[in-house]
Amino acid sequence: MKSGVLAMAVLAFLLGASGPIPFPPDLRAGPPTTESSAALLTHRLDRLVTAPRFRHAQWGIQVTDLESGTVLYEHEADRLLTPASLTKLFTAALALDRLGADHRLRTRVYSGGAPDRRGRLAGPLVLRGEGDPGFRWEEDAEPPLRSFEPLVRVVQQAGIREIRGGLLALETWLGGQKYGPGWSWEDLPHGYGAPLSDLVANENRVRLEVRPRAQAGDPCEVRLYPGTSQLWITNLATTGPPGRQGEIRWTRLPGQRSVFVTGRLPARAPAWTDSISVEEPAAFFLELFRRALESHGVRVGGPLRVVGPADPDSHRLRSTATLLGEVRSAPVRELVRAMLKRSENLHASVLWAAVIRASGTTPADERNERPPDAAPVWAAFLRDRQIPASEVFLEEGSGLSRNNLVTPRAVVALLRAMMRHPEAGVFQDALPVAGRDGTLSGRMIGTAAEGVVHAKTGTLRWAHGLAGYVLPEQGRSLAFCVLLNRYHPGPEDPPPRDELDRLAILLAEWSTGSIER
Repeated sequence: MKSGVLAMAVLAFLLGASGPIPFPPDLRAGPPTTESSAALLTHRLDRLVTAPRFRHAQWGIQVTDLESGTVLYEHEADRLLTPASLTKLFTAALALDRLGADHRLRTRVYSGGAPDRRGRLAGPLVLRGEGDPGFRWEEDAEPPLRSFEPLVRVVQQAGIREIRGGLLALETWLGGQKYGPGWSWEDLPHGYGAPLSDLVANENRVRLEVRPRAQAGDPCEVRLYPGTSQLWITNLATTGPPGRQGEIRWTRLPGQRSVFVTGRLPARAPAWTDSISVEEPAAFFLELFRRALESHGVRVGGPLRVVGPADPDSHRLRSTATLLGEVRSAPVRELVRAMLKRSENLHASVLWAAVIRASGTTPADERNERPPDAAPVWAAFLRDRQIPASEVFLEEGSGLSRNNLVTPRAVVALLRAMMRHPEAGVFQDALPVAGRDGTLSGRMIGTAAEGVVHAKTGTLRWAHGLAGYVLPEQGRSLAFCVLLNRYHPGPEDPPPRDELDRLAILLAEWSTGSIER
């Protein structure tokens, strides 16, 4: 055991105190009993969450022994708080439970007629999707549109060598829904706030790259990857003198295609990049698919057209088009893993929609309306897991909505239920691991939490969260949820992320018995 002086220093560091903090008499020495060990954990956590810097903030915490279900610590665990991307824990659980880990989303190809003997299709080629996020532009791959090749093969196997009637996207699976309820307009232009669509290309976003020129005063070079007609660039960014401070800003109003790039980058500085959503994702999909077809020798003439559920042609096309074939997505287990590891909002929204679609009494192919209400699906799911419905209010599956509300107690109940679920291994393996991968790859490195804390992160402007498991090789396994809302740190205070990490490290130290006493 380390010296008392060092122990006091570590404790002061963990709690952000300005000086030594005296231990209660029964925690000063000797191996802790279970009771004293729990008291030590409570003491440490209480000192953290009641620090003066949090006087205007809202904490919600629950820590539970994973095996016995014993609550080891809680602070406002029944308070409804904004979960941000902790919402994705519920979406993942719902998708694995209702769809199954092996379920796949379909993208189907139809023709508006038959090709002639020379392989020429007079009518349009029609595509219908279920939001498969696997069609991507891979800059470092050759070719970069290789993920579209299974769709190209469907066309080639139908004997089509030329399409004269253009490409048509039939948008009926989501009923024309583009945005989730409660999404903020400020999020929509960014890649993480990309709109929804039945046909998803490159996760409905492009990469903006700005490079300085060699001479100060010259315009910067601005490019989109992949290039697209869906966004129009107005370049007002300039090259500054080398070694100076630079800053690039861009603006795209929701509903608009124009992107205004301003600011300055010093000469010889590295490229600056960001992610921008596309306004019409189905049209973007058709644009990239046309490139993929033409790169494989299939000529495409005619317009690129998107037909929504209210369009008069929608019913006619569904009833008369001939199915040529379909391509299936990666299984739900892989979509859930990508969603949780990288906190992909679009994956979450697609899985949410797929679950709600699958819950209806009529096959999704026959529907022409918006997806049914999620409330009955949620009520049944929560009831099966004995989670009070009054503690979970989720109106969409990504966490972008500021209207989503959960209690820390409900999150921990979900985590415990999923450890008993048939897909428990899939769910656990999909979580980011501290210091190893996903959104926790650069966090808690070199601490007791590295490789031990498996947890989902959540971040909005005034909502921060971390929830998951503490799974040591030896020690007590824990399920925990920490939510910190309405926190505005002062200039000398740690950022919210560090506060959450500090708490997770403390739990890892306690679970393995390495916490300083």
